[in-house]
Amino acid sequence: MSWTEEGHRFAWHMKLRDKEARATFTVTDPASGRTRTVRPSTYLTRLQARRMAAHPDMILQLAHHIASEERRAGRPGVEVRADALASLNGREPQPLVYPDVDLAVQPRNLAPAAWIVPLYEPLPSRHAPPPPGDADE
Repeated sequence: MSWTEEGHRFAWHMKLRDKEARATFTVTDPASGRTRTVRPSTYLTRLQARRMAAHPDMILQLAHHIASEERRAGRPGVEVRADALASLNGREPQPLVYPDVDLAVQPRNLAPAAWIVPLYEPLPSRHAPPPPGDADE
């Protein structure tokens, strides 16, 4: 699917869409109550950060990496959330992942992810009739 990216790398249509996105991460230490924002550029190059922001599986992977780095720094049990906005094929940007979900504890697997926000404005059906005024006159 073009929005969730689930199965995207295995699909023939992977180049037939335009998706723009940005993401930042929030790390919360429940033990101290401290919260801070982490920019992807802390860990990634500009190209990697741009690509990651549009792919929920990569957002999850970076969230897990951030949590791992926090554990190494002596802060076990941190929560990592993402503020990711994306625009698919010119639509208005919308959240790509639920911002209140702790991604540090979400499993990495191939199953559909409940933490990905559904696309508010769905793609038009391939079999839908043309909009009024587009017919040959």
